[in-house]
Parts: sequence; C-alpha cells; structure tokens
Amino acid sequence: MTGIPVDLYAGTAPLRATHVGQLVTAPFDYDLVVSKNMAVINTAYNFYDPKPSYKFVITGILMGGDRNIGNLGSLTVVYQATSPTTLTESRTIMSVDIAKNGTRDILPMNVLIDEGAYINAKCDDNNVYVSITGYYIPLTVKHR
Repeated sequence: MTGIPVDLYAGTAPLRATHVGQLVTAPFDYDLVVSKNMAVINTAYNFYDPKPSYKFVITGILMGGDRNIGNLGSLTVVYQATSPTTLTESRTIMSVDIAKNGTRDILPMNVLIDEGAYINAKCDDNNVYVSITGYYIPLTVKHR
C-alpha cells in the first residue's frame, strides 16, 4: 500500500508523524540558547551559524544592560548576516535601545531566519547581555 503525502497544520505549526505513524504536534526540537556579553562597541557577535538543509527559528530574545551603559542607552541590533563577523545587516530582526540597568525580553517569538543566514548582534555601547533562543528545522518543512 502506498501512502499519499499530506501536509497538516495545527494553527500555524506543522504537524508531523514519527517512523511508526504517531502524530507529533509539539515543536520540532527543544530550544537552544546562546548568551553573550557584548562588551565591545560596534563588534559583530555571532549567535547561530547556518546548517546545511536547515533554517533557524528564533523563539525568544532577552537583553539586559549593566550600570556602565551611558545615559543615552545602547542601541542593540539583532540581525541576519552573510558572515559571522560582518556588521552589515542583510535583514534586521529587531533593534532596541537598552537603558542603563534595563532589560528587554521578547517572548514568545516565532521568527523564521533565511536559509544560509548567520544570526548576529551588535551594540553601540558596551556591556549589553543578550540571549537568543530557538531551534533548527529541516528545509523540507513547508512554511507559510
């Protein structure tokens, strides 16, 4: 007997079946988390590299500034890039001004990163702490 391929969705989340036919309605994987202390101004900090045959989904971004940030705050940008060291943004994911001793938590998120893109961040004042959570999904999964 030959099966017919079917794409199913629960809301916007794709459903999948295991090798024994069990329907899975949970996320594709557990979240990864990478945290960095961005201590050098105008430096690219790489959080995730592209993986062949996968895209990355950002599920959360947490930011905090310490007491050394100036009175004007620190403009902090999370962006897609073509290399792990470039300051050039191929697509801006978010841009936030972090105040001295301030925090910004963006949860939950569901942002699909382009195939082959690096996820980097940069800031214009030192000592911003950034954590980015998410997971890789195979390119074979269809997206809206």
